[in-house]
Amino acid sequence: MFLGPSGIQKLDPRIQPYQITALKNSVITLKRIGKLDASVNPDEVANWTDEMIVI
Repeated sequence: MFLGPSGIQKLDPRIQPYQITALKNSVITLKRIGKLDASVNPDEVANWTDEMIVI
């Protein structure tokens, strides 16, 4: 937990579905503006994550 703008808030270390969607959109945007050198399929972003917690 941490003290945030709304008082005490819980920290959830899991990657949420909306964050995966944001990463997919970021890959698409970076490709469009020519800033992504590697060939990355936006649909593969979800495969980069799992439920492991890095300590």
